[in-house]
Amino acid sequence: MIRKVDLMKRRIAVFVLVVFVGLGLAAEEGPFADPEALVTGVYGAVSGSFAEQPDWDFIRSHFDPAALIVLRSSREGSTVHDVGGFIKDFTDFYGRISEAEGFRETVVSVRSLVYGNMAHAYVVYEAQILGDDRPPQRGLDSWHLVKKDGRWWVISIVNDSEPVSGPIPKEAFAG
Repeated sequence: MIRKVDLMKRRIAVFVLVVFVGLGLAAEEGPFADPEALVTGVYGAVSGSFAEQPDWDFIRSHFDPAALIVLRSSREGSTVHDVGGFIKDFTDFYGRISEAEGFRETVVSVRSLVYGNMAHAYVVYEAQILGDDRPPQRGLDSWHLVKKDGRWWVISIVNDSEPVSGPIPKEAFAG
């Protein structure tokens, strides 16, 4: 009887080890394994038609719970959001332009630096309300990320836009 119990304990221990190692590898191989993939994934996740809302829980999963997002809110100023406020700002925006065909943010260029468990990325992007005659608006986002628990997390984003601050500096572009 003791041998059967020992064998069962070993099998359970191996199963638990395989499950936990597998979960760790999934984090290291998925969208959170690479800082650039994580950053560019957010742009794709917030884009789409208004018939189908973005998956806000998936977007939230990219951010550390204490992350701060600073968005240009007017010609004179910016607004600081926590993750919940950032998502609310997006959902409010979607509500204001619901007659449009959709919204798209396209990554033009990513310039990143990874050092140990920290990463920084400048992202030049174009944002456009689909079905609107206006041309896309370009902007620059500065992302800070940290690697913890085997994956990358967004810690902060600071945003500005070309019409307000002038042309985006060439140093922000990859290359």
